[in-house]
Amino acid sequence: MSGHLKLWTGIGLYILVSGAACGETRRDPPIGSAGGDPPVLSMASTNPECRPIPAEGGGEGGEEGGGSLGSGSTRPAVVLAPEQQFQDRQILVDFADQVVIPAYEQLAADTQALSQAIQAFVKDPNPRTLEAARQAWSVARITWEESEAFAFGPAASLGLDANLDEWPLNEVEVLEVLKSGDPLAPEIVADLESGQKGFHAVAFLLFGVDNNKSLEDFTERDREYLAAVSSVLADTAKNCSKAGQRGWKDYLPFAKDG
Repeated sequence: MSGHLKLWTGIGLYILVSGAACGETRRDPPIGSAGGDPPVLSMASTNPECRPIPAEGGGEGGEEGGGSLGSGSTRPAVVLAPEQQFQDRQILVDFADQVVIPAYEQLAADTQALSQAIQAFVKDPNPRTLEAARQAWSVARITWEESEAFAFGPAASLGLDANLDEWPLNEVEVLEVLKSGDPLAPEIVADLESGQKGFHAVAFLLFGVDNNKSLEDFTERDREYLAAVSSVLADTAKNCSKAGQRGWKDYLPFAKDG
């Protein structure tokens, strides 16, 4: 078992570090902040007894109270104490470079493709463009679900998870947006509550409650909301990818080695 890193998720996130990472004292400096910059989330813990350690931010956005830093929430980023930070730098760097960053790059690409497919449907509603939009949602959704294997990264700790995947969906809140008559430009939808945007809001508008929404059921308002909310979803996924590689807002890159 030496050198293996086991991860599992459920309600919350638990991490077990085995082999070389357990019971050893390492002299490498912990991954953290540089100078006065905000600290960076480390991915696991040096745990002498090799017991699971709970970490904030796992699961669906709504299950752990994950608000959004981009929509008025004041919830801080999740940062482990130095003694809880995993110390094998090469494992962290490889994990970030070979798993996390490529996954979020794919998520950004797939949600952008979803947004483009929805824009095409909105411009020309017909069975072909509707089916293409629905297929694009399924592709992007699979990519997101795969990325939740490491939901302790930027998606969770920066509050982006909720804007991508708030669950359960409050259908009443989505219907309120449809009935409000308020403008639905992307910049306005971006400031809505997390339960009024993200994958599940797009699915509600695109498929209907029982996956039986017909082409004739789509109102002009439905299409307007879909166009805006899919654009916001794509932008959120892009920010998640940026947070891993180049940093986002005032936060250092999550993959920063140092």
